[in-house]
Amino acid sequence: MHYKIYFAYNEPEKTQILEQLGNVKYTLQRSKGLGENEPDMMWQTTMNPATRRLIRVSEADAKATEEIFDTLLGDNLPARKEFIAQFAAMYAEKADI
Repeated sequence: MHYKIYFAYNEPEKTQILEQLGNVKYTLQRSKGLGENEPDMMWQTTMNPATRRLIRVSEADAKATEEIFDTLLGDNLPARKEFIAQFAAMYAEKADI
């Protein structure tokens, strides 16, 4: 069986792809982080120069960036819980669950 794989960087891209597919049967898969990807997926999304996306990152506010990374991705579990409690309601209707 041959199938085509699409990658969406954000919700508007996902919506556009789903609209293009119409009534065709599809499987939707989300990758939470690079550590969850199989090697072939890493090649398609991250390593292959023909299909990867490079996004410029600058250190405009290195301190704020470090703080949010520590909150969302680091070992600071109390800060992550507080962040979720404070902001989760703003995004609940957009949750892909």
